[in-house]
Amino acid sequence: MYFKHQLSFCLLFSLIGISNAQVDSTERLFKISSVSIGGGVLTNQNPPISQDDYKKIAPNNSLVNADLTGFKNNLNGLNIGGYFTMNVGFKKLHKKDYVYSFRVEHRIGIRFLSETILSSPYSLMDLKYYDSLKIGSTMHHNVSIDTTKNYSYDITNSIFMFDLGSIYQSDPRRLFTAYVGYNIGLGTSLSSYATAYYHSNVVIRTSTIHDEKDVDSKFEETSLRNSFVMNGSVLWGANIRFSKRKKFWNKTSMNLEGRFGANSQNVPNYKNFTRITISAHLSFRFLL
Repeated sequence: MYFKHQLSFCLLFSLIGISNAQVDSTERLFKISSVSIGGGVLTNQNPPISQDDYKKIAPNNSLVNADLTGFKNNLNGLNIGGYFTMNVGFKKLHKKDYVYSFRVEHRIGIRFLSETILSSPYSLMDLKYYDSLKIGSTMHHNVSIDTTKNYSYDITNSIFMFDLGSIYQSDPRRLFTAYVGYNIGLGTSLSSYATAYYHSNVVIRTSTIHDEKDVDSKFEETSLRNSFVMNGSVLWGANIRFSKRKKFWNKTSMNLEGRFGANSQNVPNYKNFTRITISAHLSFRFLL
């Protein structure tokens, strides 16, 4: 009888163990750990574009045929844009001990960006001096007339991207958490435009007057085909939770993240080009 009881207990514990193993083995490989949403700014390297190349991109734009003899290219090298971002974080189940990863979080997300990807401004300044000049019905002395003409050729677009990456963070149970990681983005332009702008003005100065007038202004816009965009970047950031014990607030944090990477994009009728991109965004993160 004692042996039978022992055997019954052994079978019972074996069944419990098998049942637990089955429950554990059915744990999801990934579980959602966080959701974040925010917005930020980006700045990127501005590749120069010649007037001839711009003619290839927007051949029907009348402003691209302007005579730029004597004009100076005022390329500043940087453009600034904005973006919206949303990410869902996942933690992976370690099958060896059936525990979800503690410090590593994988992320899937989307981004909407608006930026100028190519820009070439040109300007021509013509400064003339007169000992005396009749302006209206009045004779003026020591007159300077400064005439400025400006052309600007830009390629702007809005971009939708899918993001995939991982972060490696310090102890997530603390109020302050720092992390590093990487991100890969693939997407397409939603709306792309080639814009050309012309503006001229005249400034007249004498000992008694200072008069500035707009002489002429023109603007033309050409719609372009959508194009493929690819991005890769390293990232770093910090999370600050609003509370350690209060419900809801202990799972809510403010997140500041910076990224350094490169964008590759194809412009229709032009070429594929790569440029350096630096971005930063502020978001709210909710732990699940």
